Amino acid sequence: MLAEAFVRSDERFFEQADDSDGAIGDAIRAGCRLWLRAAKAQPNRDAAEWIDRVYALVNADEYGAREALLEHGDLLLDEASLRALAGRFEADLEKALHARGAAERRDHAVYKAAAAIGLIADALRAQNLAVLDSLRLDPETLARTGMHPELGRVTLAQLLASWVVHDIGHLAQISRVLAKRYGGEVGPWREYSPILDR
Repeated sequence: MLAEAFVRSDERFFEQADDSDGAIGDAIRAGCRLWLRAAKAQPNRDAAEWIDRVYALVNADEYGAREALLEHGDLLLDEASLRALAGRFEADLEKALHARGAAERRDHAVYKAAAAIGLIADALRAQNLAVLDSLRLDPETLARTGMHPELGRVTLAQLLASWVVHDIGHLAQISRVLAKRYGGEVGPWREYSPILDR
């Protein structure tokens, strides 16, 4: 596919031209979105194959311009496929957190995997927000109630707020995992770093 060849050429573009104005990065990101749309148009392709290809393209990214493959992954992948792709990066994150060796290489792997998970979460969230936006929820609708089997009567506004808090909870989990990596390295400043004990 031509769009994929363009995306895979990003290293040559970045190494041979000045991108201080961001034009090359913008072009690669646009190429990634084009690749996602072109891939979606191909019939008879297995979702697992697309997951593998997106994963490989992102892992080969040395400049961060292919992040659009994850950020806009919902153009190609459904929710289950995006979650499967996130699982691949979660495994990478676990592996990087427990890796031994050069700290700089390990830290890069941790942040690359964590960033990938965050971008996929954004793509999943974008799908949900698009649905919510299409519903045109007004205050009257948000005040409607339903019965929860454990919590009793709840409003739609309360349910949506719980989703927001749930997402924020995941961000807090990611922050704690990343911070714990430095628990043994902060030395005497540990007492000023309460996140390490949570």
